[in-house]
Amino acid sequence: MVIPPPNVTGSLHIGHALTVAIQDSIVRWNRMQGKVVLWVPGCDHAGIATQVMVEKRLWKEKKKSRHEIGREQFIKDVLHWKNEKEEEIYRQLKMLGSSLDFNRASFTMDKKNSFAVNEAFIRMFEEGMIYRQEHLVNWCCSLQSAISDIEVEHIEVCGESLVDVPGMTEPVKFGVLEMFAYPLENSEREIVVSTTRLETMLGDTALAVHPDDSRYKHFLGKYVQHPFTGQRLQVIAEESVKSEQGTGALKVTPAHHMTDFMIGKKHNLESVDILDDKGYIKKEIPIFGALPRFIARKMIREALKERGLYRGMEQHKYTIPICSRSRDIVEPRLKPQWFLQCSEQAEKAIQAVRKGELQIIPASHANVWEEWLGNIQDWCISRQLWWGHQIPAYRITNTNELVKSTKETWIAAHSGKQALLKACIKLGVKQNQIQLERDPDVLDTWYSSALFPFSVFGWPEDSEDFKQFYPLSMMETGHDILFFWVARMVMLGQKLTGKLPFSKVVLHGMLCDANGKKMSKTLGNVVDPVDVIHGISLEELDKKLHSSFEKGVLSAEEHKRALNGQKELFPNGIPQCGADSLRFALLSSNIKSQTVNFDVKYVRSCRNFCNKIWQGTRFLFGVMKEGYSASTYNLYEVHDKLSSMDYWILSQLSNLVDTCNQSFPDYNFHLATTALQDFWIRQFCDIYLESVKPTLKSTNGQSRNLVINVMLNCIHTFVRLINPYMPFLSEDLYQRLPEPLGNEKALSVNITSYPLSEEYYIWKNSRIEESMKLVLEIIKETHRLKLELGLTNASFPAAIVGVNDSELLGSLESFSTVITTLVKLNSTTFQFVDSSNTQRPGWVARVIDNKIKVFLEGQMSPRKAVMQTSQVEKKIYLLKSELEKLTRMFSDPGYKTKAPETVKESHLKKKAYLEAELQKLLTLKETSS
Repeated sequence: MVIPPPNVTGSLHIGHALTVAIQDSIVRWNRMQGKVVLWVPGCDHAGIATQVMVEKRLWKEKKKSRHEIGREQFIKDVLHWKNEKEEEIYRQLKMLGSSLDFNRASFTMDKKNSFAVNEAFIRMFEEGMIYRQEHLVNWCCSLQSAISDIEVEHIEVCGESLVDVPGMTEPVKFGVLEMFAYPLENSEREIVVSTTRLETMLGDTALAVHPDDSRYKHFLGKYVQHPFTGQRLQVIAEESVKSEQGTGALKVTPAHHMTDFMIGKKHNLESVDILDDKGYIKKEIPIFGALPRFIARKMIREALKERGLYRGMEQHKYTIPICSRSRDIVEPRLKPQWFLQCSEQAEKAIQAVRKGELQIIPASHANVWEEWLGNIQDWCISRQLWWGHQIPAYRITNTNELVKSTKETWIAAHSGKQALLKACIKLGVKQNQIQLERDPDVLDTWYSSALFPFSVFGWPEDSEDFKQFYPLSMMETGHDILFFWVARMVMLGQKLTGKLPFSKVVLHGMLCDANGKKMSKTLGNVVDPVDVIHGISLEELDKKLHSSFEKGVLSAEEHKRALNGQKELFPNGIPQCGADSLRFALLSSNIKSQTVNFDVKYVRSCRNFCNKIWQGTRFLFGVMKEGYSASTYNLYEVHDKLSSMDYWILSQLSNLVDTCNQSFPDYNFHLATTALQDFWIRQFCDIYLESVKPTLKSTNGQSRNLVINVMLNCIHTFVRLINPYMPFLSEDLYQRLPEPLGNEKALSVNITSYPLSEEYYIWKNSRIEESMKLVLEIIKETHRLKLELGLTNASFPAAIVGVNDSELLGSLESFSTVITTLVKLNSTTFQFVDSSNTQRPGWVARVIDNKIKVFLEGQMSPRKAVMQTSQVEKKIYLLKSELEKLTRMFSDPGYKTKAPETVKESHLKKKAYLEAELQKLLTLKETSS
């Protein structure tokens, strides 16, 4: 496995901790299965995100932009940032207990990965799979770069809204549809168009109407005149125009809208890019040149009014594209970029899932996978940044007179020297006859990340590591990057290595806060896993936010909002919980759900569970010190000497081993964590340990030794079972525990064998388990009876358990000491009692079921007896009402035909339970009257 490389933008957050907890549990479980396991760590350079962070800090500290200090110095600053954050990330990963091979730590821009990135580009460029073309891209004016779809947030506004935009002193109005008129040439007629981005009218090159729209048919082929540029715009027929939208006439701006771009290509229209890279209107455009685009919007509105061409505005539902990095408004712009053809590889990725060669878990994501890849567009892989892999492409800038070419010529190579040699061969010239210029742009971060599963093992070299460890066994990551990362790994892995990079993808849900809200620094609900491990006060949390504000990461408004959110979520700070508690809490949710909620309070409860494990083990060490011989440690050899409780707890242990082993292949960690807690707290500590205390205090050395052996066997097994979830606690306890049968102890619990179902199957005992269910019900009801009689734990009445089934009586008699101990009784006697023998003067009775009744020594006061009768009658009424509802539902024809079988089964179980409870109460009422 490889870790999804965290970005070097900052330290890890709790979402990374979830990924680590999941992956490390899988890794540890497989390692304990005796498999050769390799888990490779790494960090991602995160081009845009990291550059933005460093630029913010540069501006905050020195009031300088990257352009002012130059590319060389800026890269040095970013490398300093990267080294600082990378060291912090690896420190956090170790604190979380991750068993990564840190000797193999890989950075996406290190020498090995950079060579692989360049080699992949060169190969695909020379095959024609990578090409350069002018195309519409998401352009961030603040970053002065194209950005990917994943970096665009879509904010919906329902009508006029004011939005803060970087670089603007006043908020900008959005959510309005503005209308203006284009006058027809040599006519008094006009065509009115509408737009949400008024400034783009400066780039209009045609008007389009539907050919069947009777309002405009007679205008087809005619021209309107642009009011500011004087350009003639033809009215063209276009079937994609929706006559019912707006005015039914569409202004066509091919350089700034995808639909318009496609219309422009179809009709061979000119594309006029009105913006420069910073978001200013280009200087050469009349009247409005050199103005910021949103200032120009206001001025165009006023200029249209002056010319009598403005036709007003109306409220309009609108989606604003916002750059997630800079918060600037994203502009569609026509730019020359590098693209990667995806259709062929996307189809192979679809087929891999259809054929079962690639399994996606949960399977529900397979449909989305097919839908997305089936509609894939070519991938824009270039970014106008300084931080990242510089594109290994060289443009021939001049040639001698012998070489004439109007077409731009590019060469892909690992170095300028190699590019020059390739260019000379391609053009048939000498080296001194041409010059080359390397593209200053860098590759999209996702491009290098897509190569990570094989570049970390030395690809393109056919190294031993590559042969042994590629393809990976599986990939585990968040479902939110299924397409941006997983799909691209699959496409490029198949293309460049001829193999799928992995055969299984496990996707976990998006981590949210306790209220189900997505985590965000601006909401104050982002949690540093280190703060959960060590604990932190609210004051220190506020200081961390203030530091982010000081570094320019948060604006003043974001800082204020985050402080309020943080105070609401963590009014008393975060208590110290430890790494094991954090991991266990994260894995206690169904990780395959769409969202996984994180609540610090639950982590705290998991810390209490860790303490319970520690205290239970200490109890064993305490009784061992008082005298213990391991001569009979092999329990199976002395199984005939074990008590019913010993058999019961070993059977429960066998069930626990089953659940833990079944949970890993299906990634249902929450089922295992629930079973682990239930076993340790309820079954082992609350029931078994409490029940055997009299034996441990007895002078019978053999019985005492047997109980200690059972305890030791349970704890030793349990410690190995929890190791994938709680590496620190399990290691500590393992080192303190004696080894079974005197075998040599392994150096670490990590390399012991994980308990297997077949090893513990011998202890399964369904008969004992069924008997114990009844015993626990007897214990529960006898406890209640003591409370109703007003008896405290200092009172030890006698109890008689009457059973009207001789076979059942025989199976329960051996548990009399258990009942006496757990209920704190003087004695417990099992007797055969026929159904007619229901009264016992001086004793209070409680019905367990139609075969069992408990008699407790004591007398209930008349007042309590009346109250109990009243409560019983009330419960009987409620139970009968519930059963009547179910009966009516069962008889409904619609229920019979439409209700799912699982629902029907659930209702039948409920009915059986309610009937059993009702029978108990009716018997109780009858015997107490």
